[in-house]
Amino acid sequence: MATAPADTSPQYDRFLTLKNLYFSGAQDQFGHQLAIWRTEEPGSAFLRYLEALVARHRLAPREQWAMAYEAGIDCGLRKPPLPADLTLWQGEPLGTRSLAVWAEDGLGDFLRHCRHLARLDDQASDIVLVAPEKMRDLLAANFPAYRMVSNPADALGADRHIMSGSLDGLFWSVPDNIQPSGYLVPPRPAGRQPGAANSIHIGVCTRSLKRSDDRDINYAPLDALAPVFGAHEYQCHALQYDKNAEELAAAHRRFANPVVTYPDEDFFHDIDSLACRIAAMDMVIASSTLVADLASALGVETIRFHGVPGVSLADALSGTHDTGVTRPGDRCWYGDRTTIYYRGEHDTWEDFFRFVARRLPDHLPHRATRQP
Repeated sequence: MATAPADTSPQYDRFLTLKNLYFSGAQDQFGHQLAIWRTEEPGSAFLRYLEALVARHRLAPREQWAMAYEAGIDCGLRKPPLPADLTLWQGEPLGTRSLAVWAEDGLGDFLRHCRHLARLDDQASDIVLVAPEKMRDLLAANFPAYRMVSNPADALGADRHIMSGSLDGLFWSVPDNIQPSGYLVPPRPAGRQPGAANSIHIGVCTRSLKRSDDRDINYAPLDALAPVFGAHEYQCHALQYDKNAEELAAAHRRFANPVVTYPDEDFFHDIDSLACRIAAMDMVIASSTLVADLASALGVETIRFHGVPGVSLADALSGTHDTGVTRPGDRCWYGDRTTIYYRGEHDTWEDFFRFVARRLPDHLPHRATRQP
């Protein structure tokens, strides 16, 4: 395995620029710049990794991107980088040998990778999960036979190693392998939900703490959900890490019920508490964040909202980019109880959530409309 260079090189800058172009919807610029890079540096590991990311995102068969996806390890962009002397697992039978699975990418990405973990039960005699300490109890509750470690040094003795994202390349068949919902359970039951009596409880997360061009296009202010929470029927629970006082005040003024917050619970560091709160909700409405991924993994009805998608990507997935259209293939990424709505090109966030409010009864057929 090659030693990963620092991610401050010109190739890294080029990778980041093109990745942001792609995920922010500038598909024509992305295609033009990609063609130039292919001509100038056809052997670049950064380029191979970018092409694999795009093919994977567009639901290409895994045979078309699985090998190139490993280039992300070589160029140091798939983190944490594995020490060079470790032997990567490529799906071969392991028998009595041990396997270490290293969590990579953001926590939401790793949660999606977790859908494959149950398939490892018969692959090795001993399986070690290398994951953040704050996920330890959640993982232990769901995979009690696996060893959980947070210190990478504790996993170095395993016979084979794999980055969690590489499990997609081994096990993910699109479109046959639709992601299931409810493949995780919370580590403990949640108590009674606070808030308005007889309301439908909806957990909300409109953004994450991480900001970038491709993320910000999907983020909305909390009070933009006033078309949903202007009715007493729905109780909003703020599940995002940053409970901005000014933003909450604006939502309080516009929502029929005061927003429920959890000032004594640190959802950033305590994933267990977040999982328990989400599992007790009737629904979650969230942007592209850990909250949305965790809700899907826990089997909670989820509306995931995205900003304006690029036309080329939309064409690749559905041929349209009108408001409210869920792309074919979304369930390959997010599960059968998650619906993604895309904000139309000329819609404001309030226009978009007005549309979502009209569709809510379709997502809660088991919950009759109730009077407070």
